[in-house]
Amino acid sequence: MTRIAVTGLGAISALGTSVQDNWQAVADGRGGIARRLVGDSPHGPGALELPMAQVAEGYEAALDAALGHPVAAGLDPFARFALAPALEALEQSGLRAMRCWTSAQRLSSDTAWVAWRRLRPATSGSSA
Repeated sequence: MTRIAVTGLGAISALGTSVQDNWQAVADGRGGIARRLVGDSPHGPGALELPMAQVAEGYEAALDAALGHPVAAGLDPFARFALAPALEALEQSGLRAMRCWTSAQRLSSDTAWVAWRRLRPATSGSSA
């Protein structure tokens, strides 16, 4: 049997952009489904208002601040959705302070890993 230790949590959903936001929404009985305008385009058949869950807004700025560089706009949405909670979990664990970014590689997508490789400080003898 393999043992693991959960050292930090991260979450992003329609309820909020952090574990605390999500937990507070659940505790308050708030749902993540709301009526949203979809298909508002001058070339389409017109907009429809439909009930749906969307990721809460504002997480991109927090992601950029956590990384110290504006990277969120350059990542695919699936990579942002993986990297933001991964960084939150690393922050809670204290591993981020030790620059233990290999955990982010395991928890996020290949695209997020490539973005990190581009942004990390160059070290002598590094081929990255």
